[in-house]
Amino acid sequence: MERSYLIQRLIENPEILSSERVPLPSDYENVEKFFEILKEKKDLGEKVLVIAHEDIDGISSLYGMEILLKKFNLDFKTYLPSKENESYGISYSVIDKIRKENFDFLITVDCGLSNKKEIKLLRELGYDVFIIDHHSEGNFEEENLIHPFKGRGFPFLSTGTLVFLILYKEFGENLWKNKKFYDFTYLSGLSVFSDKVPLCGLNEFVLNKAQVLFSETEIYRVFNEVNMKPPLFKEISKIVSMVSADNGSHLILEFLREENNKERKKIMKELISRYIEEQGKFEEALLISKNSNYTENNITYIISKSISSKFAGWIASRFLKDRGFPAICITKKGKEWAGEARSKPPLSVLKILKEVSYLFEEFGGHPFACGFSIKEENIHPLIENLKRLSVDLNNFIPEPDLIMEEKEFSKKRNFLEKIAEKGISFYVKSDEKIYYSTKTGLLPLTVRSA
Repeated sequence: MERSYLIQRLIENPEILSSERVPLPSDYENVEKFFEILKEKKDLGEKVLVIAHEDIDGISSLYGMEILLKKFNLDFKTYLPSKENESYGISYSVIDKIRKENFDFLITVDCGLSNKKEIKLLRELGYDVFIIDHHSEGNFEEENLIHPFKGRGFPFLSTGTLVFLILYKEFGENLWKNKKFYDFTYLSGLSVFSDKVPLCGLNEFVLNKAQVLFSETEIYRVFNEVNMKPPLFKEISKIVSMVSADNGSHLILEFLREENNKERKKIMKELISRYIEEQGKFEEALLISKNSNYTENNITYIISKSISSKFAGWIASRFLKDRGFPAICITKKGKEWAGEARSKPPLSVLKILKEVSYLFEEFGGHPFACGFSIKEENIHPLIENLKRLSVDLNNFIPEPDLIMEEKEFSKKRNFLEKIAEKGISFYVKSDEKIYYSTKTGLLPLTVRSA
């Protein structure tokens, strides 16, 4: 979906930027339809499978779906595809699982938007599918889709925030007034941090609620008992992120499902132990990456069979931070290769990689963080094409998201500066100049000769 349309939505409806605005499920398309489908599936006695992306955003969304489907008394199971051994989203192993275990209906959270051909196959086989996702690339023509881009609400939500909104339709203010929902609301707030979505609108509303409730969550209480000190708000985010990379997301969910305090303590101890172990593995992977990288034409490449794909995003982020250039980490993932790319304003790695996306098996993400899978024989063509595109990234001129006459730009500049400071990324062209958004406001794009 064109980003210009989404920025224009903010200009025309500035009230959706407010963190004081009560959640309105009617702001987004297909929320009502989703509830009608759930009621229908309950009446038909159909069996539901829910899958998610294995990160904080996916875990919080999956847990939210568990709460909702239990309320509807549906027959359901949840499944987190392994980051290391399975493809992102609706993989063929997920399709096999649906067929072998006789599921009738698939719900995806924080994934699925890019799985057009797999969804088509499932429907041809007679299965129903519903997608709840927030990623920027994929099939926006999908009829069973809840996505923040679709509707009139704030368009740049985490999936955790989006699922919070869906549950608000059923549970209302209980999400922050009834203790049994506190851990879900906390995890939804963590998804705002983990996915680095703009800190305004519904994202900020959920995060504010999460921060207030944090010290009353079971996660906080048990961590404090086990570790003999209270956790910081973001500390749990680090633990969950690192453990989920080790296919340990099930531990978070086990903790949330468990009611026995003794068992909860055991799970929390294992989470902390896994976190320490994974930190050590990450440091080893980082050491390998320092011996298997090179920078050419202002892009850093890290390519290695010895680095686990679960660390690719963090390694790309570390190289971006240390060197300042866009970084792409490509690692072996089962029989295929997978890559994670990171950049910072004004360079959108998503815009850059779109130019070569025909080389990918799968591709998607956000302006400054995206991922892909690729066949081994396409890695060299990818790098050669990127070299051609980035002969001098100082001269990379992005396609503007907004084009304004100088008078209109002057009139709206204060508002555009405001949304830029909130972390909303966009490019605007006025009077032959291109400006890019940063958290300090709008800056002119300086193009230098090679």
